[in-house]
Amino acid sequence: MTEKPPNQLHALSGLKAQLDGLVEAARPIVDQIRAQFEQLAPLLLTVAEAFKTLPDRTKEALLKLGSHGWYLDPELPADAIFRLAEIFDTKTKEEADRVLCGWVDSHVSNIEAQLADAYPSRQAILREAFSAHQQKMYAVSTPVFLAQADGICQEMHGVGLYKKHRDGDLVLKRKIQPLEIGHFEEAMLAPLITVLPVIAKANERTLYGNQLNRHAILHGESLDYGTFENSCRAISLLSYSGWALRALIPGK
Repeated sequence: MTEKPPNQLHALSGLKAQLDGLVEAARPIVDQIRAQFEQLAPLLLTVAEAFKTLPDRTKEALLKLGSHGWYLDPELPADAIFRLAEIFDTKTKEEADRVLCGWVDSHVSNIEAQLADAYPSRQAILREAFSAHQQKMYAVSTPVFLAQADGICQEMHGVGLYKKHRDGDLVLKRKIQPLEIGHFEEAMLAPLITVLPVIAKANERTLYGNQLNRHAILHGESLDYGTFENSCRAISLLSYSGWALRALIPGK
């Protein structure tokens, strides 16, 4: 075995002494970090549990909005989903509708611009529909918004947004089931793959009261649909589906 020269041994000894010194110097910092982590551990576990339940809470909030004919503006902050859904628990339906109408109506220009940018072939139709809304011609704007949401789904995924199988399941739901979609994305798509008032059949509408319904409007059954609230609801559906069908489904 070859012995190291004295100068190498001296260098190694000096290096070891430096490392030992660094370890000792770092020990209080390590102890402090350990103590802080032990204090934070319960909070971190709580946050982790909250993230686990986030998709379910998101889905529940979105479906609550959808049950009242409203769909989330994708430009809103994430926590707005829950605050908006709570409106229907803390205020009257009329008050909640006023709040949501106010938000949609104050952002129509931005919503139109985003949709026109994402779907340029629909710009002319969208321009006329949003112009009708701004001129308070709601009986004209509402069916166009509903039809364009349907057309976008057909364009993007080859199926109608409102189309159902004979068993009542939405065709879009079956279309995306084989795809690899994360839990959160699936939760965000829930309003578009669940039978809500806008898609309800004639014998189901009594369960929801006087809600925005695509079939009754586009087939001429409803004669009193031309309201500010319904036009805003239809805008919210068009805005949400225009975003979700493009951003949340793989390959699009």
